[in-house]
Amino acid sequence: NIQLLTYLMAAKNLEIVGGRAPAGMMYYFLKYPVKTVESANWAAGEGDKALKFSGWTLDDTEVIKEIDGSENLDFLNIRLTTKGELYSTSKKNVQSAEIFALLTKFAEEMIRRTGKKILTGNIEVKPVKTPKIDACKYCVYGEICGFKSDKISNVEYLDDNKILEQIKEELK
Repeated sequence: NIQLLTYLMAAKNLEIVGGRAPAGMMYYFLKYPVKTVESANWAAGEGDKALKFSGWTLDDTEVIKEIDGSENLDFLNIRLTTKGELYSTSKKNVQSAEIFALLTKFAEEMIRRTGKKILTGNIEVKPVKTPKIDACKYCVYGEICGFKSDKISNVEYLDDNKILEQIKEELK
């Protein structure tokens, strides 16, 4: 997701950050889902799960504990064993410092390329569709852009590891 990478890159470049390394990039849903009175237990159980951060945290258990700030890691989609190690199901939610550096470098390159395209007059509308995401489905600018949804580009959905491989190859 280029949005989180852009925020991460911008934060890294701020003087106020003082050269600190990124510790994570996450979304947090600010709107609490509406449920009926009959499902009051939802708020205490499933509700908390629905409101956990989604994204990646630095693969460092001390950093993870500092970010979350709670005894049981109530806010991150990460669980630690009694020995303080990551459960295998949590490993998809952490990345190394090297990966964070790679991703911010990629975001910079994508922003640079996009800026060059815009400056040369290329402002084409080019939404994509994957089995999980349809870029036009919720877009409120359909009337303005005039894009015909039958011309949408179908792209293959790739898992995080495949995407990271492609990014590494592209940045060589």
